[in-house]
Amino acid sequence: MRKLYLLFFFVLLAVLSVFNGPAIDTTTQTIICLILISLLGIPHGAIDHIIYTAKTKKSYLVFFAFYLGLMALYTVLWLTSPTISFLFFLAISAYHFGQSQFSTVDKKYNSLTRWLYVSWGSSVLLALLAYRYDEAFALVQSSGELIQALEILSFPIVLGGMIVTSIATLALMFYLYQKGGLKREKLFSEIYVLLLIHFTFYVFPVLIGFTIYFVILHSLSVLAEEYNYLKQLKPSLNVLRFIYLLMPFTLLSLVGSGMIIFLSINGWIQLSQLTLVFLLISILTLPHSVVMDTFYKEEG
Repeated sequence: MRKLYLLFFFVLLAVLSVFNGPAIDTTTQTIICLILISLLGIPHGAIDHIIYTAKTKKSYLVFFAFYLGLMALYTVLWLTSPTISFLFFLAISAYHFGQSQFSTVDKKYNSLTRWLYVSWGSSVLLALLAYRYDEAFALVQSSGELIQALEILSFPIVLGGMIVTSIATLALMFYLYQKGGLKREKLFSEIYVLLLIHFTFYVFPVLIGFTIYFVILHSLSVLAEEYNYLKQLKPSLNVLRFIYLLMPFTLLSLVGSGMIIFLSINGWIQLSQLTLVFLLISILTLPHSVVMDTFYKEEG
């Protein structure tokens, strides 16, 4: 993780220098972010079938039934209640982000770390909304299906939630340190990184800030853990073979999402494009987070 923290810091400096130069139009920013998320973000869930079957010893048939079943159920929930689906997406994302961040903490502190997962992930996501609330508000407001979410996630609630969860995160980390669950170096590096994430979200537009965090601190970290795990199972594995394993379902996800967005643009799907994007991301996130929960429970 230390290398990723350094990479995050230097990328942050590099992007800051770019933003201090000639203005980059919003379209270019969006294209760059989507490319990075497509190349490095989506692949970190592209070998869930391998991770799940290796961990549980269950068949691919069981995996796909579970994975596709969850995706189908969540899609139905989105179509019937977009507001609940959106809030649930934020909740599972917060837990998943926090879990991957503290995956190396000794599992005997599980009851504490689960609260830390929620508080850390919530601090990060609420910071993304709080520091750029007007920008986020304008984006969500363009989606008619998510208007009710704006009433629930008002600025005072988002700001207050960010402050409370950030304080709770620091308190839990210090408590874990006192109990021996976090080493001093880990404690201070995590405080440093949390502050850097908050700074990133404060300085950059929503999509830029999230992409920097998501690609470097989350996706690359998970990919490294997956690679190391599979390397233990199959010592002959190398980086090229690992990339080869990632390609089929990465391409399938990209092509499938592209086709659905194309149908939406041409009026075949009666959802706003923003709601559709959240739907696509969330139905991939839910089963992936369950797989990774199984993975982390038996790691460490």
